[in-house]
Amino acid sequence: MYYLILIIIIFALGYSKKIEVTYTNIHTDKINGEVKIALIADLHSCFYGENMKELLTPLLNEEVDFILNVGDMYDGRVTPINSTKYFKGIMDIPSFYTSGNHETYRRRDKKIKKEIRKLNTIVLEGEQRRINIRGNIINICGIDDKNIGDNEFEKQFYNALKNKDENFTILMYHRPHEIKLFKESEVDLVVSGHAHGGQWRIPLLNIGIFAPGQYFFARYINGLYKLNDKTKLFVTRGLARESVKVPRLYNRPEISIIKLKGID
Repeated sequence: MYYLILIIIIFALGYSKKIEVTYTNIHTDKINGEVKIALIADLHSCFYGENMKELLTPLLNEEVDFILNVGDMYDGRVTPINSTKYFKGIMDIPSFYTSGNHETYRRRDKKIKKEIRKLNTIVLEGEQRRINIRGNIINICGIDDKNIGDNEFEKQFYNALKNKDENFTILMYHRPHEIKLFKESEVDLVVSGHAHGGQWRIPLLNIGIFAPGQYFFARYINGLYKLNDKTKLFVTRGLARESVKVPRLYNRPEISIIKLKGID
């Protein structure tokens, strides 16, 4: 009986659907001053209150320079209306999107991308865009999830990076465990989601029980990782909650704020 009560207490303490806004600083000599970025992933069409206010209010309050939406924003098992409301809510902010595995499954992504483009978000499919933030030129490269097929995936990877220059360069790709690929890219920062923070997390430790593609006690689940002297990887825990079969435990949904800071 005592063990049952203890288990109930552990689950009750760790179960929270409230969004957490987290902050990470990345220092670089390629930036003057500060550039503030929001990283969003794995919404999975989940419901965040009327008109998605539980998500949009804290996000818009951050007054970021641009938003990176790095896959699985839509989920075929759930009505798309919540995701569409989210993209409508960020129309006034520069925003970029790359697909995830749920969107590219059976190539559902074509219809989704058409909708997202109507809502003023730039869709990247093996492409690079440059954005100017107060004189800071940032290259934003994006490739679709590898569900598109090996040949198309390799083509997109090459096309996205072929015009990369010495400005700060970000690669958007949904799955965080393609480490060999990321190192080959030689970009400054890779941003990913997909891992859902490990779904069940061990309190006080950055350890998740299970992550898609990495399985048990995965390594790349949340936060900033140094891959080599050139490239860092940032993985957001994402926003999936009622659309996933296993509830999050000690793993609140996350809006990740990344601040690129110049070196004085």
